[in-house]
Amino acid sequence: MTTTDVHAAWARLGGGLSVPPAARRVDLEDLIVRTLGKARDDARLFWVAAGWLAVHHNLLNARRLAGMLRGRPDVEIAVAGALFSVARQAAGTATSLASVIKHCRPTQPLRPLFSVVESNPVLTHKAKAGTLPIFARWGFWQDDVSLRLDAVRPVRGVLARCPELRLRALLGATLEAEIVGFLAVLPASVDDLSTILDVTYAAGHAAAGQLVARGFLTRTKEGRRQVLALRPAWKEWLEAAPFAAPAPKAAAVG
Repeated sequence: MTTTDVHAAWARLGGGLSVPPAARRVDLEDLIVRTLGKARDDARLFWVAAGWLAVHHNLLNARRLAGMLRGRPDVEIAVAGALFSVARQAAGTATSLASVIKHCRPTQPLRPLFSVVESNPVLTHKAKAGTLPIFARWGFWQDDVSLRLDAVRPVRGVLARCPELRLRALLGATLEAEIVGFLAVLPASVDDLSTILDVTYAAGHAAAGQLVARGFLTRTKEGRRQVLALRPAWKEWLEAAPFAAPAPKAAAVG
């Protein structure tokens, strides 16, 4: 994903970038990981991502992102710590952000957060002299916070443009939403879901059982396998109906 693609994805999400929004659906956690690799060379991108997460942290799947951070370069993990700390400070109480921060660690030696500062001795001295604790914690020198929360599109606008996030608004950014999202494309067994979504069988079974009980899924037997599928009315609503449309009642979905 190029820098242009990353900017377009954040524009689709309503991050406040004045570029044409991406036409394709955005994988939020993948976008964040890709952002971490570019953020030191693109200060605006860092602040856009931090601002969007401060406003819309409830749409973040922290469990999934934490898994995707495993194995990333140390400096990216430190950038993640700085970015999520800034977002959490602006958001106040934000459990999803705090749970991601637990998986981050600082980089050494200390250096400027942004490459443009690192390449300029005068800017480096200024950043070092005025470094804020929220950045020093992660091994970076940075002397200000430049969020523009008023530029972030409100949740209704985000969901109108991004149907890929409607499940998270409905069910929370949870394993249940991941399961429904997968089954909207293809029926699967709990074994399949547990492998694909990287969770234990017990967790997958419990989440699927809750969704069956609430009327989101059907369960049919195919030989020895029990196959789960999203009920057609829910699939139709997720794919075609505008966000303002009322969701179908679970008891009436057939």
